[in-house]
Amino acid sequence: MSHTFKNQFPADFNVSPVLVKALDTDGWEDTSWGNDVCPSFECEGLRLWVEHPDPDQRESSGKRFCVTQRVEQDGDTVDGPEVFATNDEREILLWLAHRNLERFVARYADRLGAVATERLEYIACLIGGVVNDPAWQEQAAVCRAGRAGPGPPCHWSGAKGVRR
Repeated sequence: MSHTFKNQFPADFNVSPVLVKALDTDGWEDTSWGNDVCPSFECEGLRLWVEHPDPDQRESSGKRFCVTQRVEQDGDTVDGPEVFATNDEREILLWLAHRNLERFVARYADRLGAVATERLEYIACLIGGVVNDPAWQEQAAVCRAGRAGPGPPCHWSGAKGVRR
């Protein structure tokens, strides 16, 4: 039997079916292991930790949803810097949608054409601006301002947390 959050953690961790569907759709693998402090999912060098909904039941003092970059260290792959964290499930779903849209645009930009690519990048920036993170909100403001007149196109990669 494979290890999943359902057989490794109590049901009160309350990993919602909506989040599970979003993760499955985007290719995230359930890497939950009972020796860890909470359920986890991995995709393309990132790990999402889903802590207990009750802060008093958490083993860490962090946010409920935390995405970390996976890095190589002494021959092992370990959790590196935090990429995104929130206590709000809606925000992690928006983060996943933003990441997915950015990846789609990057993958198919040559087939979409400049106008479609620019519009999709703008939508990705707007999604990023909804997320309660100052860096994302600042970038969304830049994107919106750039669309009001001439300006640089929006190239924001939320998955890496840096401007491309």
